[in-house]
Amino acid sequence: MSRKDQETLFPLEKLWRQEWQGMPEFEQPCAEAVMSVTVHFVSYADMHAFAALVGSRILPTTKSLFYPPPPVTVRQVYTHES
Repeated sequence: MSRKDQETLFPLEKLWRQEWQGMPEFEQPCAEAVMSVTVHFVSYADMHAFAALVGSRILPTTKSLFYPPPPVTVRQVYTHES
């Protein structure tokens, strides 16, 4: 299928472009880790000591964590003004 054929599939494209004028850009910062390490603990006491050292809560079921812990975000509610 050619590009021209694809453009005719959605003839309303120009209409949404008009509505989108003046809308703010969406920027999502990269949330990927720059490095990952595996840490093994000989005992639960060692695990709890490490958790206190890095300031995170680590449970036996914890698979990963970020350091420093990411800030807690407040859930935002978006509304539509009519």
